[in-house]
Amino acid sequence: MTSDVFLTALRVTDSQEELNATRDMVSREIAQLRSRDSGREDDASVKQQLSSLLYVRKVIENRLHRLKEGADSDSVDLPSHIDWNRLLTPGTKLFSLPLDVVLKNNIALSYFIDYMSSIGAQAYLFFYLNVEGWRVSAEQQISDMELQKLKSGGDGRQSKGQIPNPTLENMKEAAYSIYEQYLSEKASPRLKLDEMVVKKLVFRIRSEIPNETWFDEVQATVYEKLQNEERFLPGFRGSVSYVRLLAELDLLKDPSSRSD
Repeated sequence: MTSDVFLTALRVTDSQEELNATRDMVSREIAQLRSRDSGREDDASVKQQLSSLLYVRKVIENRLHRLKEGADSDSVDLPSHIDWNRLLTPGTKLFSLPLDVVLKNNIALSYFIDYMSSIGAQAYLFFYLNVEGWRVSAEQQISDMELQKLKSGGDGRQSKGQIPNPTLENMKEAAYSIYEQYLSEKASPRLKLDEMVVKKLVFRIRSEIPNETWFDEVQATVYEKLQNEERFLPGFRGSVSYVRLLAELDLLKDPSSRSD
């Protein structure tokens, strides 16, 4: 799971028990890192980790605070007395958010994750997001290696017979880990995709030098499924969660407020 997905999960979960447990683990890690922070410039990586963990703890505390408040508003400060189902009656026109926007907007994504989890199909969404994170990372690392190759006059990539490049090996391991978690026969749940597309991906991971395009075909297949399969984006657009999302984004017009 990528850091963005993890943070989104923290923002939408209703489990105070899980939030408290995660906060405790984060706090312990913060304490350990602070004991290693000597203030020297070479401790930059420690300071960066500390900053990230402090941010995660803040996200958790904000979510816990909202859950404990309850009262007249929900977790995103929307009035709790509104009859959201009334806005789903036939003939009511709602703003239609494209999938691309839903995936890139943090607020929309959090609602979509919540919806997909409610129908037990969150694996498709998490796969897409994890692949996107891998692709961006791979693209950057390969670009850096190519730049280094130009500067040194050598070959930044790995050829047959050469000692494996640690960066490339890590990229390959990360790609295979995503495959195993979502597409392999032992994956649970296993995404239902074209077997030929999946086999082609496995062959590339096992036999080729890492390339940021490895997952392109599989990711496009999942994107198409998320966009068109009735229970995914179309189903989300017909849910109460979607109406609440539009309200939070100020894209909702209450039918009762329209003039005749």
